[in-house]
Amino acid sequence: MSKPAFHALDVDAVAQLLATTPRGLSTKDAKDRLQRFGANTIQKPKPISVWRIIVHQFASPFIYLLMGAAVVALLMEDYVDAAVIAAVLLINGIIGFIQEYNAEKAVEALRSLTALQATVIREGRELRIPADTLVPGDVVLLESGVRVPADIRLFETTVLQVDESLLTGESVPIYKGTEPLPENTPLADQRNMAFAGSIIVSGRGRGFVVATGSQTELGKIAQSLTEADSARIPLLERMERFARLLGGFIIGSIALIFGIGLLLGYSAMEMFKVGVGIAVVAIPEGLPIVLTVTLARRVWAMTQRKALVRRLAAIETIGSATVIGSDKTGTLTENRMTVQAFWTADGVWNPTNARTEMNELRRLALSIAVLANEADLPDENNRDSATGDPTETALLWAACEAGLSPRMLRTAQPEVHKIPFESELQYAASFRQGESSYQLYLKGAPER
Repeated sequence: MSKPAFHALDVDAVAQLLATTPRGLSTKDAKDRLQRFGANTIQKPKPISVWRIIVHQFASPFIYLLMGAAVVALLMEDYVDAAVIAAVLLINGIIGFIQEYNAEKAVEALRSLTALQATVIREGRELRIPADTLVPGDVVLLESGVRVPADIRLFETTVLQVDESLLTGESVPIYKGTEPLPENTPLADQRNMAFAGSIIVSGRGRGFVVATGSQTELGKIAQSLTEADSARIPLLERMERFARLLGGFIIGSIALIFGIGLLLGYSAMEMFKVGVGIAVVAIPEGLPIVLTVTLARRVWAMTQRKALVRRLAAIETIGSATVIGSDKTGTLTENRMTVQAFWTADGVWNPTNARTEMNELRRLALSIAVLANEADLPDENNRDSATGDPTETALLWAACEAGLSPRMLRTAQPEVHKIPFESELQYAASFRQGESSYQLYLKGAPER
């Protein structure tokens, strides 16, 4: 049965469908639903074992040829050739294993996109619970800086902005509301929904959980990725084709030489030894290790540029690309806004230069950018600690670059009242208490 279009239903209809209320579920009901729907976790593919990585290094027709040549050389008591081929296989396997094992470990470390804790209302009480115990029908509270733990139909919002770039690729935060929308509204335009994996930029809200785990939009994406067929890598296809051609050539040559030898009066055993010698000589033992070392060097070069390559052979595919279609946000850009310049009465200036070229006018401009601002920067030496609207966090960081401390500015002038930014107003204002008088700081559209 398909999931109802919750964005098209009014709040009462959603509550009735989920058998819940704004006071939340009872403890017993939540426990029963957890048994029914399962944990709020996205099903992850089984981790690749060490043995699978080892086996993968030898899963190639060309490697099979070398193994066969080594076995035949050993049976013929040609220990030198057998040892050389075995050493080549071992070195090739070790290099490939180290690269792919490290890549798998790095990928595992990156899989941390879901929230760890969630604030819910159950039996009318506010609780902090593990996010993986959320169930459909739970009432979740959202506030600035938290990651949305499940797909949620909002029924109450206060200047709520959500960063949905993980799902939609759009870096601009979306203002959320509660009104029903047409059933055919695209996911990116569903303003009354908050989706798992998104981040609350500013404001507050609450809503009903409508989907958890693999049933969320994020879970569906993860599921589609795990079910996608892996494309054949051109390099491996060419190697397999070469191995088949070489194998056919060697077998044909041995058969021809064996037949000619018998016609010339040589014994079958003698001709068999000649044929085996030809086979061992004809196989280029050094080719696999040359390819592996070359690819490993390219993987290392990609790592230096902060790109992770899980399979050595994928490097050849990357090098063969002539056109790349890529999402811009977070891929070609950092998904982070930065103040490039301020424009005041004394001209245009960059905040990084203002540290050495500071004057009262520039200090005032930066102070307004900090004080008429709802974002937060707990660690003024670490931009990644910022929470809030991207534009406002960029302004806070610009003040830090110019040598000012947002924390000290706000402490010196406590906020008495504020007018949050609204799309209808096009500005935000902060009323603060100064040393000898009250000050009003305003940021937004000047024509308003």
